[in-house]
Amino acid sequence: MSQIRLENLAKTYHLGEVDIHPLRGVSLSIEAGEYAAIKGVSGSGKTTLMNVIGCMDRPTSGSYFLEGEEISNIPADRLAELRNRKFGFVFQNFNLLNRTSALDNVELPLLYWNRYSASERHERAKEALARVGLQDRMRHHPAQLSGGQQQRVAIARAIINSPAILLADEPTGNLDSRSVDDIMRIFSDLNRQGITVILVTHDPATAGHARRVIRIHDGLIAEDAA
Repeated sequence: MSQIRLENLAKTYHLGEVDIHPLRGVSLSIEAGEYAAIKGVSGSGKTTLMNVIGCMDRPTSGSYFLEGEEISNIPADRLAELRNRKFGFVFQNFNLLNRTSALDNVELPLLYWNRYSASERHERAKEALARVGLQDRMRHHPAQLSGGQQQRVAIARAIINSPAILLADEPTGNLDSRSVDDIMRIFSDLNRQGITVILVTHDPATAGHARRVIRIHDGLIAEDAA
């Protein structure tokens, strides 16, 4: 059973009298523990595909099976539960709270879960920051960190809930080459630890770090190669 399976997935946006079709019929399977990159130019549909895979958007038609469960039309609260429990998200612009320490930024996802005390949240956040090599920057605010360090904080925040799948949208777009190497090394380490990693990128060099590259063009899979 594939961890992720899409069958003829399509997405249409209605903008006034104009219909936009970012996804036109995508069929795709991703196994647990894979390290895949979804590559494409701007407007190819890759971010829409990531949003559907990550339960942040619904397809207009087609089927999406997550660990064997068809989730295309499940209720919104169940979709939100799956999103929070199964996925971690990393974005190009980090999305950190500027007036909050690295530790508090990483803790944020746990505030939506009632199962952890404040001390437990602190410990889990410390462990997540240690996994990305920032145990000595826990009290720093984003403005006191480099771009690469901020992205590592964002990765720590993404993995604090122990997600099965890590989705990263253009995670190296704002980084210098040295920071890119550090971030890609972290993704590889997390993948070796059992997390399915899916990168969304327009950059062939970034995509080249993955073991599988899926190229999307005009809302369709144009190439899928190891």
